[in-house]
Amino acid sequence: PPQKNAGAAINMGRSAGAYENETDGVEQTSNANETVRRNDANEDTTENLVQIGIVSSKLHDAIENCDAVLLKEAIELAQNSLNNLEQDVLAVDIHKANELLSLLCPAQSDVHVTQEALLVTPETVQQVSSALHRLGDTNITSVDECVAALSTTKKVLENIKANPDDPRYRKIRLSNKTIQKKLIEPAGGEALNILRACGFVDKEEYENGKNTSYLVLDDDYNKAIFTARASAITMYLDDSLASCQ
Repeated sequence: PPQKNAGAAINMGRSAGAYENETDGVEQTSNANETVRRNDANEDTTENLVQIGIVSSKLHDAIENCDAVLLKEAIELAQNSLNNLEQDVLAVDIHKANELLSLLCPAQSDVHVTQEALLVTPETVQQVSSALHRLGDTNITSVDECVAALSTTKKVLENIKANPDDPRYRKIRLSNKTIQKKLIEPAGGEALNILRACGFVDKEEYENGKNTSYLVLDDDYNKAIFTARASAITMYLDDSLASCQ
């Protein structure tokens, strides 16, 4: 009968409306959940980037200051707060920090690292950093002069490390023409300050009726300290050479 059919149509309409409302509710809930998930993911990404930035800053400060205590703290922070993928982002800095720490404190994994354990002092780093800054200043030094000064300084250090008991490599006559051109003329002799930071001292010797100036590493020099300083400073020289070439 028509009346019965009309009632059925109304019921069907109500059911369809209810189903549509239910579907809309599920879709809204799903959209809300997706929004929350995306927000959580964005928050996690932001937190990760912030943490990477914090660790990176601590690594840079420790490396720049050549501070064993800061190096160990920064390395531990990287290991404890970053996952493997995040550590890969800072792999170069983490590697450099580990290398420098092993030079400063060879037994750092077996003993507590203290400031007194430093073989390379902050004063040494400041002296070298100042010299490298002036050598790299193109208003003071040409690129060729910078490369010559840094390469010669590095060669002096490597010769002594390779021949620690040969006094010939530990005595530099400052009047020598090659030394004058490569170590003294660039930036007013800043390269000599890098050698002084490694333990070289200025000496005068009376020869052929006149005083002759030398830069000398004494025979009783501490080989462990020199090796640590020379190795650490060579890392800075390599970075500066890469920059000016």
